[in-house]
Amino acid sequence: MPPRKNVPASIVPTPVTKGMVLRTRIQAHQRFDRFVVQQCAVRRFRLEHAPAFAALHDIRHHVVARLHEWEVGKRPSALTASLTHTLTTVFELFETRLGRSAIRTKDAALAMDVMGTTTPLPYIGWVLNDEDLVLELLDVLEKALERVEQAMAAFNYFDYFTVLDMTTVTGGEDTYLLYRAASDGRIPLEPAFDHFIDHPDPTAAELDITHDRWFRMDTEPDDLDLALALAQSARPRTFHSPSIKVLDSAANPFLQNVDVDGGRTLYLAVSLNRAPVDIDEALSYYAKALKGLLAEENGGWSNVSGATAYAGTRFARAGEPKPMLRERDQFNGALLGLWCWDLTYGAGMSQADAFEDVRKRLKHEPLEELPTYLNQVGDFIGPAPGSGSRLDGAVTGAGPRRLGRRDEEAIAPPPAKPGKAKTANGALSGADGIDPVTDVHEPLD
Repeated sequence: MPPRKNVPASIVPTPVTKGMVLRTRIQAHQRFDRFVVQQCAVRRFRLEHAPAFAALHDIRHHVVARLHEWEVGKRPSALTASLTHTLTTVFELFETRLGRSAIRTKDAALAMDVMGTTTPLPYIGWVLNDEDLVLELLDVLEKALERVEQAMAAFNYFDYFTVLDMTTVTGGEDTYLLYRAASDGRIPLEPAFDHFIDHPDPTAAELDITHDRWFRMDTEPDDLDLALALAQSARPRTFHSPSIKVLDSAANPFLQNVDVDGGRTLYLAVSLNRAPVDIDEALSYYAKALKGLLAEENGGWSNVSGATAYAGTRFARAGEPKPMLRERDQFNGALLGLWCWDLTYGAGMSQADAFEDVRKRLKHEPLEELPTYLNQVGDFIGPAPGSGSRLDGAVTGAGPRRLGRRDEEAIAPPPAKPGKAKTANGALSGADGIDPVTDVHEPLD
């Protein structure tokens, strides 16, 4: 175990309350679940729509290449933003109407405003406030914008995941080994989290921090995909709907004349042309957006008038969708399942050879449940054509909707059997669902 660091008094954590313990446990569970859900979803995307995945990954490659020309992420320095942070910020431009408008018009000032980089951060040499670099990046993004918008229109993944999510596949082996190393205390952690471990608060005795350690590492992983996936797991799930919009008057000038009291207003707009089947997800997203903006407008929750009464409402407690991994003891198995899946469906190994390879890499640990873990992950990633899995239910949350093409998203109900419902098998559908016309992409150069 690495030696502990001396922690300045300024970052020593405040005493832990039972409420903080509960919130921390829930947040850690949600974040781990988001990580596994995203990794399963992007594997399905790559498996069933390989050309579309390759097109988006190609865009990411060109952005990274341009950032490397500016030495972002190439040299370890306190004055250079990490490549992960910079790439995440740039790709956020694809996620909003205003961001896409900045790309389309190559408006550097608007892009920096959307990214929040107009004012450089005080503790980092923030390259994204350099107009010359932003213009170069907008040139790359503008060439790719049509492809991105076509993917968003064709696939319902983008109702729930970002464009960057759908380019980010971490290797199962590297992911599991990093998780184990962090869990076993073999990787330095953030100073404040390190101090918390060395000075446990009795109130926090029930807080199991093992699963949270790899989100608290002192340095990012060298592998970009793994660093991105860990960072993106902290981001609330994206929400897009054909019939529901969440509108911020600060970003929609046409709403400023109808603000309730002349100040900033957040609207939930529901079209009456169709039933809002994703209303539950919309309300959850709206609740989180509202909480963030209330704190932003008032300089923090301690200054929000009526905050205590609001916190007691059921609406304020609206949270993430129910997790796919319902128990914490499923975490280890899910990562092992991803590792085995990569060996069998990526490297072409037989299942028996894959299980033996994993056991050998882990020094012959007793892992009798590897077949179970592989079957579970296999069902998440590739249920039979026309059927869904627990992954679909955890992500879409709205009736029988399968992650995939919008024109193929409906899940046929299983045929009824007296006294017993038929369940979908775990067979993988392969890549034969590719549409060579709409999935094909052209190189940027």
